[in-house]
Amino acid sequence: MKKIATILFFFIYSNYSFAFIDGQILAGKRWYTTEENTTSKKDLSGTQTTFSTHVDPIPFVPVSFGLNWSQVVVEKSDFISSVSNASTEQLGIEVSGWFPLILFTPYVKINYPVYSKFTVKNNDENNTTDDGKLSGLHVNIGVKYDLIPFVSILVEAGKAFEESDQILDSKKMTSTFLGAGLAVKI
Repeated sequence: MKKIATILFFFIYSNYSFAFIDGQILAGKRWYTTEENTTSKKDLSGTQTTFSTHVDPIPFVPVSFGLNWSQVVVEKSDFISSVSNASTEQLGIEVSGWFPLILFTPYVKINYPVYSKFTVKNNDENNTTDDGKLSGLHVNIGVKYDLIPFVSILVEAGKAFEESDQILDSKKMTSTFLGAGLAVKI
């Protein structure tokens, strides 16, 4: 009986290592700090929604690979009055690793965007739109808790080191993310 209970406990609290595919949805807040020069910084913030899917190709090895799509809608109050709204979209390749044998499972994700779009809609007479790109590395850490086998709650925080072209005066920026979500494993 003890062996069965031990095996069942191991399966329930380490089921992520038995899953072949997982899907995640996260929502939270992202804060950007642009580095225009040594004396001037601009802060932006927005609401982020992220969808990701991972494939764990090797059973019992807690590493997975996948795609991540995220969208950030930047808050209007962070811009001058000539901007009506701004948003970013990014599609990235992601590698994830975790330690599956404890109740609250810590994990780390590294994401590199392969597609990115930063859009600013101007509030002028022509309603012009400016498009640009963001590039850089995203590193997130988090913790997940299994509600029931194969369904988890996630809490995640991350840092991104990005560069922009065309839209912002700054070429370099860092951003911080804090969010929560759900994961479903198959």
